[in-house]
Amino acid sequence: MTISNPHEARVAARHLKYDNTAEERENVQRVDREVFDRVAEYERGVVASARADADKGDRLASQAVAAVADLNSRFRAAAEDGNVSRDLLREFNRVRAQAEALADSLNVAERTAQWHAGRLSDVYGTWLALVQKYPTLKPGIRVQ
Repeated sequence: MTISNPHEARVAARHLKYDNTAEERENVQRVDREVFDRVAEYERGVVASARADADKGDRLASQAVAAVADLNSRFRAAAEDGNVSRDLLREFNRVRAQAEALADSLNVAERTAQWHAGRLSDVYGTWLALVQKYPTLKPGIRVQ
């Protein structure tokens, strides 16, 4: 029989009647291996996505720190010299807007990291939820 729900396939493999324990062990291991190979593939995708998002967050953080440092040094030097011109104020506002946009992007990156962490905290459960939501992702599993 073929069962479309991976968890139910694992349970069914354990509750079937077998001629001997070797056959039971072989079938249960085969079903588990098939399910966990799919889970492992999903986990690799989540980890790759999380790493890419973390790298993006690192780049955004570096850009934000550089923008704020540049803004502070340029404005402080001009203020100390008494040379705060309209051009400098325009530049200040431009760099400040850039830093604010980067801060917004960092907030998105933080929420994304939390989302990935949630998926990685229970890979099996989140994978099951995904394949139940999108049935075409879960070809049936033959149980004996």
